[in-house]
Amino acid sequence: GFKPLYDIPFMFEAREFLRKKLIGHQVQVTVDYIQQAKEAVGGELGFPEKTCCTVIIGGVNVAEALVSKGLATVVRYAAGNDERSSRYDDLLQAEQKAEKTGKGLHDKKNIPSHRVSDMSGNVIKCKQFLPFLQRAGRMQGLVEFIASGSRVRVYIPRETCIVTFLLGGISCAKSGRTLPSGEVIPADPFGDECTMHVKEMVLQREVEIEVENMDKAGNFIGYLFVDNTNLSLHLVQEGFASMHFTADRSPYANQIKNAEDNAKNAKKRIWTNYSGEEDPVAIEEEEKAALNEDRKVNYTEVLVTEVTDEGKFYACNVKDGEALEKLMDNLREEFVTNPPLAGAYTPKKNDLCAAKFVDDQWYRAKVEKMGVNDVQVLYIDYGNRASVPKTKLGSLPATFQTPGGYAKPYSLALTMLPPDEDLTAQGVAGLKEDMLDKTVKLNVEYKTGGESFVTAHIGDEDIGKGLVDDGLLMVDKKGGRKLAKLLKEYEDAMARAKKNHLNIWQYGDITQDDAREFGAQVKPAR
Repeated sequence: GFKPLYDIPFMFEAREFLRKKLIGHQVQVTVDYIQQAKEAVGGELGFPEKTCCTVIIGGVNVAEALVSKGLATVVRYAAGNDERSSRYDDLLQAEQKAEKTGKGLHDKKNIPSHRVSDMSGNVIKCKQFLPFLQRAGRMQGLVEFIASGSRVRVYIPRETCIVTFLLGGISCAKSGRTLPSGEVIPADPFGDECTMHVKEMVLQREVEIEVENMDKAGNFIGYLFVDNTNLSLHLVQEGFASMHFTADRSPYANQIKNAEDNAKNAKKRIWTNYSGEEDPVAIEEEEKAALNEDRKVNYTEVLVTEVTDEGKFYACNVKDGEALEKLMDNLREEFVTNPPLAGAYTPKKNDLCAAKFVDDQWYRAKVEKMGVNDVQVLYIDYGNRASVPKTKLGSLPATFQTPGGYAKPYSLALTMLPPDEDLTAQGVAGLKEDMLDKTVKLNVEYKTGGESFVTAHIGDEDIGKGLVDDGLLMVDKKGGRKLAKLLKEYEDAMARAKKNHLNIWQYGDITQDDAREFGAQVKPAR
C-alpha cells in the first residue's frame, strides 16, 4: 500500500532532519498566528485549528534550515494576508538559495526512493523472517508509532521493513481504545498513563530490539532497549506492568522478578493496593469485614507536617524524629562536600531526587510533574509539594534512596469536606489550625483502597469530632458494628452544628439532597 512517509520524495528525509534536530531537545517557540479550522468541502479535505509557530533551536530557525536544505517549500500568500511567519523573508531567501544550488526537492535528477516493506499483520512474511531476526541479536530500529504501553511499530533500517513489536516478559496495563465496531474499551488503571510514559521515552527515538518469538497475528515479541534501558524491566520497576511467565525463558528473568518485588513493596501504581498475595477483591472483602470487628484503640504519636487542599494530611511518627534528623544532616553534608552542578541532573517523572526548598536546604523529593523550566515535586519526608526550578534539583545518591519517605498520608475517619468550594476552604483552614505542626495521637479506624482513615487526638479531644461540632466538616457515614458508637457521636455533633447554624451550616442544611430541592447547583469538593 501507499505509505506517504516513504513514498513521497524527500518526506522521509525531512522527517529525519526534524527528528534528529528536535527530539529530546529544548526549543524556543514563537506563536506567529492561529490558522482557523476548515471544514471539508467537496473533494477538499478539512483540517483542525492550527497553531503556527517559529521554532528556534541553538539560535537556528528550524523552518529556515529545512527550506535551505530543499526539504520544504515556502507557502505563497495572497496580498494583504498577514497570517504568515515572523521570519517569512528569511524563508524566501533560503528557498531561493536552495533552488539555485539544486538542493533536495529542487534536484530533479537525484530523487531518493525508499522501498519499505510493512510486515505488520502479514503472518506468512513474518514467519519466514522470524529465524533471521532471532539469529541477528540486537538490531537498530526507530519507533514510528505507539499503540499501547507494550505494543509499538518499529522501522528497521537495515532490513527496510516495519514490524509490530510487543514487549516480552511482562503483562502491561492496557490503555483505553475504540474497536472498529465503535465499542469503547475502557483503560486499565494506569493504562493511559503507561502509554503516555512510553511515548515520552521512545517515540521517534532510535532503539535496539531483540526478537524472541512471534504471536499468531504476526507480531514479533522480544525486548526493546532505549539508551541501554530495557523497556520491559523499566515498566515493571515503575509499577506499570507485572512479570509474565514467559520472562522465565529470557536472560532478564531475575532482573524483572526483583523489579516486580521492589514495585510491590513500594506499592507503585498497579500495586497501590497490594498487600501480600491477596487480590484486590479479597482486600475489599477484608476491609468490609474489618468494619464489623470490635473497635481497638492503639495510639501512635505523630507530628503533622502538611495538610492538603483535599483535606488529607501527612504525618511523621515521633519515634522516627531522630532518624529523620540524622538523614537530613547526612544529606546536607553530602551536598556541601559534593555540590551538584546546576542543570547537570535531568529529572524524570517519578524519580527520587534531591530538591531545594524555599529555605535553600536540600531535601529528598519525588518528581510528580514535568514542566519546561520547573518541576512539581513531593518532599517525601514531610508531605509538602512545591514547584522547583530544574536548576535546584540534584541526583539523589544511592545511600539516600532508602528508607522510604517518613511522611505518611492519612485522612480523618468518618468526616468529609463540604461539597461547596468556599465551604471546603473553611474546612481545610480548620484542619490546619487544629493539626498542622502539632503532635497528635492517631488511631487507625479503617482502611479503604490502602488509604488509612484515623481518629486524631490532642489530649482527650477528638479533633475530627471537634471540627464537625464546630460546623467545619461533615459526617461520612460508614457502616459496620465497629464504628456504630463513634458514628453516633459524630452525627450528634453534626446535628448540634446544624441547629446552631455554625460555619458551613450558617444558611441552613447544605447536604446535597436538600440543596437540590431548592435548585442549588452543588459543586464537587476539590
